[in-house]
Amino acid sequence: MKERKCAMLFSGALIGLVVIGMLSSSARAEQAAPQTEKTETEAVETPCDKTIDQVQRDVYAGAPEKKTQPCPACLPGEEAIEDSAENWLPKIVDHGFHTVTPPKKEWEKFKWGLEERIRQEYVKNATTLTKDETNRNYFRFRTKLWMEATPHEWLKAYVRLGNECRAWMAPNLNSDLNEVFFDNLYVESVRPFELPVSMKVGRQDITYGNGFIFLEGTPLDGSRSVYFDAIKGTVHVDALKTDIDGLVIECNRMDRRFFKFNPSDQALNSDEIQAYGYYLTSKIFGDPLTIEQYYIYKDGHGQPWPASTFSNNSKINTWGARLSGKPIANFKYETELAVQHGKQGPTEKEALGGYVLGTYNFPVKCKPTLSTGYYYLSGDDPDTNKREDWDPMFSRSTYYGDLLLFLFGREGGTAYWNNLHTIQVSGSICPVSWWHSALSYNKLWADENPLVGTAGFSTGRDRGDLVRWMNKFNLTKNVSTLFQLELFDPNDYYVSEAEDALFMRWEILIKY
Repeated sequence: MKERKCAMLFSGALIGLVVIGMLSSSARAEQAAPQTEKTETEAVETPCDKTIDQVQRDVYAGAPEKKTQPCPACLPGEEAIEDSAENWLPKIVDHGFHTVTPPKKEWEKFKWGLEERIRQEYVKNATTLTKDETNRNYFRFRTKLWMEATPHEWLKAYVRLGNECRAWMAPNLNSDLNEVFFDNLYVESVRPFELPVSMKVGRQDITYGNGFIFLEGTPLDGSRSVYFDAIKGTVHVDALKTDIDGLVIECNRMDRRFFKFNPSDQALNSDEIQAYGYYLTSKIFGDPLTIEQYYIYKDGHGQPWPASTFSNNSKINTWGARLSGKPIANFKYETELAVQHGKQGPTEKEALGGYVLGTYNFPVKCKPTLSTGYYYLSGDDPDTNKREDWDPMFSRSTYYGDLLLFLFGREGGTAYWNNLHTIQVSGSICPVSWWHSALSYNKLWADENPLVGTAGFSTGRDRGDLVRWMNKFNLTKNVSTLFQLELFDPNDYYVSEAEDALFMRWEILIKY
């Protein structure tokens, strides 16, 4: 009954957004009077228009080889600088938002680049919400070196080496050089001989939509890497403005596919995972409506990583659809709904997840934006003989904030998002063209409370309140900085003695 009600809610939202998009498109087509030319702030979506969720995902899953477009000046008369830190998240397709297409550059047969990211992170009470918890204070140094060879315009070979070492200040002084590994290693052929097909084979990053299903292939190493060992084949149906991707994926508990320098026992996943499926993206309706539809089968074998008890031994089918676009000037929306069925161990699995988001970009100085939305991830009802908790698939990243990563670790594993529904209100502004500041508030509930009687948990379903504040500063086209603060105030889902939690980070990013 719960899943049926939620499905009706999301289906109604999906249908409503489709109707809005179609009516908006029809109204524009029937308008006889000539349109006035849009101003620069109305016509172009800049990095300053990004919501806090987009910024947080970009910070998490940076792709150093991606070159971003210069951001038009947010203040008239002010010279824009190249935005080198706002748009890292690799896009498989254009999801309906207006973007600036740069002039085609002369064919380059060889390119290379280097990235150095320095972070300090401070975490207080985020795991147990108790005063007895030892706070964490540490530095993270991530280095990535990439090279790209293009022997032909439709053929590319790419390699990216990565390393992230940490220096701990608390709870103990410690340092770890960690391993140098192949972060990406693939061959890609895009429309060879002008055929409507493409192929990408090897270790690669995969992202679709806003990362609700696909973003993170190695969740247990944080943002050190996000890769998948995969084969991705694409059929381009140009007449319908549609791409259909076929996917075969493998994600291992630790990296054993390629040679490593200074190898370590770095954990990547709780399970050995194989997956396959398809992902369809269609822009046949243009900017007002982009349609995405997918099916993914995920087989997570048992045999948990020794340091983890959260192995699922699951065989899960996920069917889903996503709609997004810009039906009217300065407004964009996105909504997604997915259902899951299969087995988790010997138990039948039925789960539901989705969201509805809307963002308005005010066409004025300083580029203010206002966004609101609702997320739902089903939880397991302890009174049934089924497993209803949502499986986050390949989205175990900072999807709902960095601080909650630690807190959810006690319930299903690091960033194992489920048993959650939340209302979010957020806004952002660019006081000057090189400074993007975003603030959000989330009210969080648990869908179910299967942990009554477990240490640290109480009888309610009100998880509490989360506030996030992020500031990004693009100092030059190659250097950017970040300051991030998150605060969580627990409620009756946790015991009354539960303490507030805090996460703080600053970062310097250098790209060459």
